[in-house]
Amino acid sequence: MNLAKGATLNANANLNAGLKCLNDSGEKWKEYKFTLCLLNELIKSEYAIGKYDLASAHAQDVLENSTSRDEKFTAYFYKIRTIGEGEKRDYNNGVLEGLNIYKVYGINIPNSPKGIDLLKENVRLKMVLRKRPLNMLSELPRSEVSTVCKLFHIIAQYATFTKNQELAALITKRGIRLSLQKGVVSQDIVRLLLLENVNRIAKSLSRAKQAFAYGCAAEKVSELFRDDRSFYHEVQVLLYGGTFPLLRPSRDCLEPLGNAFKPLLNAGNVDYALGSGIGFAMAWLCAGVPLNCPLLKPKLLLYEEAANRFQRPTFEWSVSSVRQLVLNLQKSPTNPTELKGDAFDEGSVLSTLDGNSRSMILRDTSTLRLFLALIFLDKGCMVEMLGMLSNFAKPDVLTSRTYLRFLVIGLAGFEMGRENKDRSLIKLATKCLAYFKTLAKIGSLSATPIYYFIKAVSNPSRSSYDKAISLCREARLIHFEAMACERCGMFLEGKKHIDAANEYITTAFWLYSDWGATSKKNSMIQKYSFVKGSSRGSHTAQS
Repeated sequence: MNLAKGATLNANANLNAGLKCLNDSGEKWKEYKFTLCLLNELIKSEYAIGKYDLASAHAQDVLENSTSRDEKFTAYFYKIRTIGEGEKRDYNNGVLEGLNIYKVYGINIPNSPKGIDLLKENVRLKMVLRKRPLNMLSELPRSEVSTVCKLFHIIAQYATFTKNQELAALITKRGIRLSLQKGVVSQDIVRLLLLENVNRIAKSLSRAKQAFAYGCAAEKVSELFRDDRSFYHEVQVLLYGGTFPLLRPSRDCLEPLGNAFKPLLNAGNVDYALGSGIGFAMAWLCAGVPLNCPLLKPKLLLYEEAANRFQRPTFEWSVSSVRQLVLNLQKSPTNPTELKGDAFDEGSVLSTLDGNSRSMILRDTSTLRLFLALIFLDKGCMVEMLGMLSNFAKPDVLTSRTYLRFLVIGLAGFEMGRENKDRSLIKLATKCLAYFKTLAKIGSLSATPIYYFIKAVSNPSRSSYDKAISLCREARLIHFEAMACERCGMFLEGKKHIDAANEYITTAFWLYSDWGATSKKNSMIQKYSFVKGSSRGSHTAQS
């Protein structure tokens, strides 16, 4: 990474030296092709090292002196990009400049599109698609040439940042239509598909299926650019960390996220590489894959080491806190709901932080501690962590992180809200339940078991727990099945149905054992003497 940065700075110095020679000789723009080529490279170089004002000035020079529309393209593109960078970034101005540049290319798009504009663009796109799915874009030959589609992606992104989702949708559809008409597809079309995929979910979670279609098309088209490993795996992280787990099982996301780390890191795409690591860790917790799987610990240590090496402490702590949770479940710490041990010490870390960094780490550690409190039935910790998380009942960019946080808030909120007669906790839990209900309604394989689990806790009965247990078993969510079984047993125990209660608790005991939660298994032996001599019977492990 340092070598690459040094090479970029050296190249920039050489380009600036070349421009000085041109200026000193009086040959600037007299040597037209050489000047144009030099300035275009210098625009890219200044932008790459964060000198946005210089990049913009060189772009303006090209726009004033070049003679054709095609020769102006690089200048147009980076002029728009510089508007959205640095302390002076102005996305609204970027949108307006972009729409004016579109006019140069004969494309007229209103800044504030009306419903009729979107309807017309939908009809035009459907006519070009001719009843074919968006996936058919992958059948077009790939294009490496800079096209106006690059501008479509940037302006659609700026429109999204300014909450102008209608404009972003219109630009996306227009870009896809033009790509179909030209008969080629570029990486920028993939980015447009990804942007529309995200925007549809942002507008309404109930549109997850429509977003999923755009995501599937983006993945299919990205296969054409698989030789660009950084781009391909960046797409994989965005899809398998974001949209796909809304509908697909979390365990289906583990392999793509796990495979993305090294190619992204090798390409210098550090933040996405580390993001794939956090996504992998959270997806593992949601998927219910055994904690003692030999793959887990080396993966987590690999992510931590990379985050440390590239000086990304918040990434490192996000992963090490997960590793500490795993250790708490496997060993027998004095207080299993505290994140303090060989991998991570929450108190020490938080004492070094303030502002947004502290808030984000506290959000993640509180989620993990609430998860542990639910497993170990620590009511005091539940109430404390619910207080910490009361302002974080909103979706995350990482779906698995959202799922875990909303699950634990929902479960603990209903349990503690009912016990303490706290309506604010019931309201908080209901919000989380509604999130999973929306996804369950559209057939989400990942959300449905969680929805019925939280629903059973909100209004306990043997039949409601049985449904949740059955769905968790079908989805191979062994840890959530164990939690539901123990809670059903406790519910039946309160109803004096002791034999039935013992059966559910014994089932939970073996499920926790299969998950690899040794410390929970030991605590159950201390609490429920009858499980110590129990036989596995029908309580078989899930693979």
